[in-house]
Amino acid sequence: MPDDDSSVLGCDVSHDREGWWVELTVGFRDDVVRSRIGPYLTEKQARVAAEIIPRAAGRQGPPPTGL
Repeated sequence: MPDDDSSVLGCDVSHDREGWWVELTVGFRDDVVRSRIGPYLTEKQARVAAEIIPRAAGRQGPPPTGL
Protein backbone atom coordinates (compact mmCIF):
# COMPACT_ATOMS: atom_id res chain seq x y z
CA MET A 1 0.00 0.00 0.00
CA PRO A 2 1.47 3.42 -0.94
CA ASP A 3 2.41 5.87 1.77
CA ASP A 4 0.12 8.90 1.36
CA ASP A 5 2.25 10.95 3.75
CA SER A 6 5.14 11.35 1.32
CA SER A 7 6.01 14.32 -0.85
CA VAL A 8 8.70 15.23 -3.34
CA LEU A 9 10.96 17.77 -1.62
CA GLY A 10 13.35 18.32 -4.49
CA CYS A 11 14.29 17.20 -7.95
CA ASP A 12 17.65 18.60 -9.05
CA VAL A 13 19.96 17.98 -12.00
CA SER A 14 23.66 17.28 -11.50
CA HIS A 15 26.58 16.29 -13.71
CA ASP A 16 29.66 14.10 -13.33
CA ARG A 17 31.95 12.17 -15.65
CA GLU A 18 29.32 9.44 -16.10
CA GLY A 19 26.63 11.81 -17.39
CA TRP A 20 23.69 13.91 -16.22
CA TRP A 21 21.67 12.76 -13.19
CA VAL A 22 18.36 13.62 -11.57
CA GLU A 23 18.65 13.78 -7.78
CA LEU A 24 15.20 13.04 -6.30
CA THR A 25 14.50 13.83 -2.63
CA VAL A 26 11.30 12.43 -1.10
CA GLY A 27 10.16 13.24 2.43
CA PHE A 28 8.18 10.88 4.61
CA ARG A 29 6.75 11.43 8.06
CA ASP A 30 9.83 9.91 9.72
CA ASP A 31 12.52 9.83 7.02
CA VAL A 32 13.99 11.51 3.94
CA VAL A 33 15.04 9.35 0.98
CA ARG A 34 17.38 10.51 -1.78
CA SER A 35 17.65 8.66 -5.09
CA ARG A 36 19.89 9.24 -8.06
CA ILE A 37 18.19 8.57 -11.40
CA GLY A 38 20.11 8.30 -14.66
CA PRO A 39 22.54 8.76 -16.22
CA TYR A 40 21.16 10.83 -19.07
CA LEU A 41 23.26 11.67 -22.13
CA THR A 42 22.39 15.36 -22.22
CA GLU A 43 21.45 18.07 -19.74
CA LYS A 44 18.23 18.67 -21.66
CA GLN A 45 17.13 15.04 -21.21
CA ALA A 46 17.87 15.22 -17.48
CA ARG A 47 15.93 18.49 -17.10
CA VAL A 48 12.91 17.04 -18.90
CA ALA A 49 13.01 14.02 -16.58
CA ALA A 50 13.35 16.33 -13.56
CA GLU A 51 10.09 18.02 -14.64
CA ILE A 52 8.20 14.77 -15.30
CA ILE A 53 9.27 12.70 -12.28
CA PRO A 54 7.65 14.89 -9.56
CA ARG A 55 4.42 15.16 -11.56
CA ALA A 56 4.27 11.38 -12.00
CA ALA A 57 5.02 10.89 -8.30
CA GLY A 58 2.07 13.13 -7.41
CA ARG A 59 -0.49 11.16 -9.42
CA GLN A 60 -3.50 10.00 -7.48
CA GLY A 61 -4.40 7.08 -9.73
CA PRO A 62 -2.64 4.42 -11.74
CA PRO A 63 -0.73 5.41 -14.89
CA PRO A 64 -2.68 5.43 -18.15
CA THR A 65 -2.65 2.33 -20.30
CA GLY A 66 -2.72 1.85 -24.06
CA LEU A 67 -0.45 4.53 -25.43
